[in-house]
Amino acid sequence: MTDKEFLHQLRRGIGSAIVELKQSDNREKYKEIVYSCCLKDIGYDNQCEGTKGYYLYSAIVALGCEEEFLHTIKDVYMKRLPYWFMQQLTDILLLYASDGFSKATSILRDKYSQLKERLMKQKGFPYRYCEREQFEVLMTTLIHLEKWKSFKQCVDDAGAIILARKDDRCAYYDWFLGCAETQFGKIKVWKYLNAASTQSEYMRIFVTEYQKTENTGKEYQANLQPVTLAFLLDEVRKYSPGLGPYGLIGYCMSFVRTAGEEELINLARYIEAEDNDYVKTQLLRVFRKVNYPLKKEYLIDLAHSNNPELREAAIYALVRFKDEQIHDLAVELLESGETEFGLSLLKKNWKKSDDPLIRNVVMKSQRVSHPMQMDLRNIYSNHKLAACEEVLSHAYRNGDCSFCRSKIVHAMGKNGCLSDEILIECQYDSYDMTREYANRMLGNRKDAAAKLLEKALDAVLKA
Repeated sequence: MTDKEFLHQLRRGIGSAIVELKQSDNREKYKEIVYSCCLKDIGYDNQCEGTKGYYLYSAIVALGCEEEFLHTIKDVYMKRLPYWFMQQLTDILLLYASDGFSKATSILRDKYSQLKERLMKQKGFPYRYCEREQFEVLMTTLIHLEKWKSFKQCVDDAGAIILARKDDRCAYYDWFLGCAETQFGKIKVWKYLNAASTQSEYMRIFVTEYQKTENTGKEYQANLQPVTLAFLLDEVRKYSPGLGPYGLIGYCMSFVRTAGEEELINLARYIEAEDNDYVKTQLLRVFRKVNYPLKKEYLIDLAHSNNPELREAAIYALVRFKDEQIHDLAVELLESGETEFGLSLLKKNWKKSDDPLIRNVVMKSQRVSHPMQMDLRNIYSNHKLAACEEVLSHAYRNGDCSFCRSKIVHAMGKNGCLSDEILIECQYDSYDMTREYANRMLGNRKDAAAKLLEKALDAVLKA
């Protein structure tokens, strides 16, 4: 494997890079690449796939340079880090600590103390760093390592921070408490908190502020009013193109949850009568989640608009339908090089005859984008075709999202084109569900092979 190929696989979290480290006679040549990836955030979508901490630690172990890297990581870890990079390094250190490296536990404690002191007096919390959230990450990490003793200390420290700040910027630790309830039991956690809050000012303020925030959230949810069509139209018209808040998406989704058939029809009629492309585009978001109730031909016409945002909104409203005209539009888009849009429209409109075209356009792309990954996994999870091996293997090697890669591996299994080579790689994939699936499938194949051998031996003996 060349350095370029190795980096390509390592950045994506593909197990082939770990297999190469385990099997290579010259694994030392990959050390700088591994170090470089460990010391930057290589996650794609950490919220759905997690960090690649486990995977990178596997690479460190395969290199046999645990002590050397642990010395390097300390200096980097104690700097001010972006949230997801800090999370990646924390996951690596947690694995070190679980393997008996006491120095890793000390580094985690030092970072915890650093953040505690910073939160005592820090005024602002830049989104890039999210250091209040980093502190909560370390709270959950330490109770995982040091159990109940750390839980009591973390709650005490959180109360001290709240008291020192005299504001509500660091008063809510729902994730930490959720993890503690899972680990120790909800009854034990709250029995301790309620008892300790009568003895300790820090404990009292921790419990009081947490419950205050919980109650405020419940009251807010209870008082939420349904988003009516009139309210939605009013909100959309308040803003100019490029200035619309992210909240507009939330209003669209809230409207979908409560709107009846008549309101949806009225919204569609309003869109068709509207001259402002920006307003049309924003309102069409509703029809990503519910079927457009009027003629689809209107959306097909919009799919040829010169306004790119309006085109996109119309196409994603059409994705929900199975229709010959939509199939023809998908083919048109694929043939014109608009691969992402074309594949999206084929999710419900795929035909076996489309496969050569799909293979042709996908194989031209060195990088398989996230929308392409999602659509390919959906198309070939819902349709069985042995000839899809080439295009799915390409998506497996060149897609960025490890969650989607897991679904692509499942689709390969369903279509009977999942090789033992890829399954062996998947045992070391960065995504845990891929590893579990690979181990299960390899076990099944070994059992099946053993049964075939046993059957063959029985036949020989009987003969």
